Amino acid sequence: IMKKTYIILLFVVLGVVTVNAQGIRYGVTGGINLHTTSGDVDTEGVLVGYYAGVKSIYDFSQNGQGLYLTGTLALSEKAFKTVPIELTPNRPETSTYGKVKTHSVEVPIRMGYKFPIGRTVKLLAEAGPYISIGLWGNYDVYTNGKKVAKYNEAFDKYGIRRCDFGLGMGLGLQYSEHYQLNISYNHGLAQLTHPEKKEKMFSTPSLYNRTFNITISYIF
Repeated sequence: IMKKTYIILLFVVLGVVTVNAQGIRYGVTGGINLHTTSGDVDTEGVLVGYYAGVKSIYDFSQNGQGLYLTGTLALSEKAFKTVPIELTPNRPETSTYGKVKTHSVEVPIRMGYKFPIGRTVKLLAEAGPYISIGLWGNYDVYTNGKKVAKYNEAFDKYGIRRCDFGLGMGLGLQYSEHYQLNISYNHGLAQLTHPEKKEKMFSTPSLYNRTFNITISYIF
């Protein structure tokens, strides 16, 4: 039910923006994801992935300040690594771990506010929902530093779910109405594993995405 609610919300917001299409500006964006997870899977560190796409901005005021609505359509890479398990006690060189890497289409929709802090610079603050759909991914298993198994489909019925959704917030700087630097955080609300499956990639009842995102954008 929650997943359908987010999808409906996104289409409603996009519909409102389309009605006012004459005021929309478009641009390109690119950067990196700093990704980890939370839940009952013990993951290690933060892994880096790419983030690239197109974005649109609608300013509700004529002077480019104040309230705005922005949306992005991006290809997003996320990865995480499970904590190594020692096959022989007290010998870390015998450890084994798994590494998951996924590639998804991600659509964040944010409502924001622009605060002028100079003649050509504005501070951006925004928040809103996001949804992503997994396209492809793989799950690799390493033992003694060597890859011992590779599964080309991380999104199969025993892996993780394709659909993720949640809430995001961000801060940024806009220069000269064209250049933006943004730092965002997405807090996943979707349960990614299949705890009801007897045979599954992860023997855990919970796994959620946690992603920091750093991007540079150019708005035409």
